[in-house]
Amino acid sequence: MKKDDLIRYADDLLRTAMYKADGVDAEDLVQETMLAALLAIEQGREIREPKAWLQGVLRRKYYDFLRQKYRYPTVSFEALYERQEQAQEDEQLRRLERTEEAEAIRGELAHLARIHREVLARYYMRGESVGQISRALGIPANTVKSRLYAGREHIRKDFTMEKYAKQSYEPERLTFGMTGECGIGGEPFSLRVNDSMIRQNLLILAYDRPVTLRGLSEALGIAAAYIEPEVDQLVDGELMKRVGDKVYTDFIIFREEDRQATVGLQRELADKRYREIWEIVEQGLAELRGQDFYRKQRTEAQRKLESHIVICMLSKAEWNARGENTGKLPFSSYPERKNGGRWLGLGEHYASDYDWNAEEHAYRRYWIDGESCRTMDGYDDHKYVGMYASDCLLGHTYLSYVPSGISEEMLSKILYLTAYDKEKELTLLNPRILEQLDVLLQLDLLARGENGHLECLVPVISRENRNYMENLGEKYGELIQQKYHDDYQALMQHPVKLPPHLKSVTEWHRYMQCGKCVSMMLAQRAREADLFLPGYDGPAPSIHLVVEG
Repeated sequence: MKKDDLIRYADDLLRTAMYKADGVDAEDLVQETMLAALLAIEQGREIREPKAWLQGVLRRKYYDFLRQKYRYPTVSFEALYERQEQAQEDEQLRRLERTEEAEAIRGELAHLARIHREVLARYYMRGESVGQISRALGIPANTVKSRLYAGREHIRKDFTMEKYAKQSYEPERLTFGMTGECGIGGEPFSLRVNDSMIRQNLLILAYDRPVTLRGLSEALGIAAAYIEPEVDQLVDGELMKRVGDKVYTDFIIFREEDRQATVGLQRELADKRYREIWEIVEQGLAELRGQDFYRKQRTEAQRKLESHIVICMLSKAEWNARGENTGKLPFSSYPERKNGGRWLGLGEHYASDYDWNAEEHAYRRYWIDGESCRTMDGYDDHKYVGMYASDCLLGHTYLSYVPSGISEEMLSKILYLTAYDKEKELTLLNPRILEQLDVLLQLDLLARGENGHLECLVPVISRENRNYMENLGEKYGELIQQKYHDDYQALMQHPVKLPPHLKSVTEWHRYMQCGKCVSMMLAQRAREADLFLPGYDGPAPSIHLVVEG
């Protein structure tokens, strides 16, 4: 008899077991009989009359069940004979535990969810009885039995199946971001998704449909005991949601097809309209240049204010076009999080073989990352110090200096201290900070003056000045969108299709990829034509300090 032949006798065994016992007990008897048969076959035992042999095993398993249930002393010769056979089977089991198949079975046990894993481990690994498990876990004995059965059933069904997902050997990447306001502990970034390949791939696997813990465990090839705390933290941090015994990723994830859907259309709009659109942009820049706070800045700082206002105007045009299809997304509509924040998560999914430098992925250089804001209340002699920065092709900011070990908070302090001629206090931030400043010189954020003195190239303005620029950007962005309404609406053709269970994602974010590149495509065309920052081809990052009081 071979393993594949066993299934033919399952129905007969179940009928016999149902005659002797009921419900779960009968099913348990059949499962244990099948397991005994598998052990015998593994040891090379020849079974010439399978049906009779299996019925005999079932009968002995039934007597074992009765002895456990009623604790009757056994005095019959048949029972003594069966004990001898049982001892032989136990020895077979001990030998089998040293085989590769036993390792695989233990691996299957590792993938089970906690409620099944703990009863199976106690019952088979520790030798505890159903009653002992019931008392230890505080659950009814029948619940223990049903979990034992369910756990064995999972192993039986899945033992020969291919379960590992591609993520188990080719982990994919997920970059996580958010819009809104972080919680008091820095949530959701405090979950450090971008630093954990395991968390990234858990979120990817649970995006298209809710998945059980066992499913995630098997897909990654990692024991469930190690997956559980990761999932629990993602659920607690509100990046995942639990429904029954399954979890799913509770924010939108953009894939390559989403990112590429309208890149060609955006490029066509930029190529066709950049000169006309820049005539409107130039009107806004002219207004900015007429302001006293602008004229008081050094040339390098003025360029950064111009980059900021260009981003404001062009982004506002795209946002208005998007809003026609989705409605606006005011901050007051953001969900209030239990950690005190109000935010919505966003993810970018990349395949394991994604080539960041490939020509077909060049669209990424046109992205504008959402404006980063780092504020400090009561810093030094001022009530408020804020650093506002947007990373884009006009000039890089926070994405570049983080790898050098300079945090956003530290950068804001560096810029503030150099702007207010307090360079000597830099070493109080970090004794080795002066060794890490080269990257800030390269980004055109700092410069070396006479005698090596550090100079801040970032503009320092008031809140009133910043509000003026925001209103100016809104005014001219609306003019651009109105004049080229049909061109912008042509981009809004391919919103992201969401999994049916995902209800928390806004329409605004479904349309986010439709015009994500067009603003910087327009700015690049203008720079190439010497319409923007003429005669200067260096970095002009959009960054400024707001200081009050």
